[in-house]
Amino acid sequence: MSSEHRRVVIDFDAATSVRRALGPSAWFVLEELADLAQGCLPEVELACGSRDLSERLDMSKDTIARALRRLSAIGIVERFDHRNHLSGRFESSVYVVDFAAAGLSPLS
Repeated sequence: MSSEHRRVVIDFDAATSVRRALGPSAWFVLEELADLAQGCLPEVELACGSRDLSERLDMSKDTIARALRRLSAIGIVERFDHRNHLSGRFESSVYVVDFAAAGLSPLS
């Protein structure tokens, strides 16, 4: 198997209610975040924004932003904004993703 392919185990008992609460777009974004995590489950810090995900998934940035807000609202994603300490201007966001909370874990 190529190193490009990563496998994730879905605990359907845990994931079913999460999938229903998120809806298909947010679950799709969660799957992409799991792919970006490159096997660093169950929790990982990712530096990517809605525009990056928008390009990867061929979805609008607004749809991605809405999906990230849904993931955040149920406690799977936590967003941390980094600002320039001198100017206070926004520089980037980092997302901490708790995949275990969604019923996802790496294949052992």
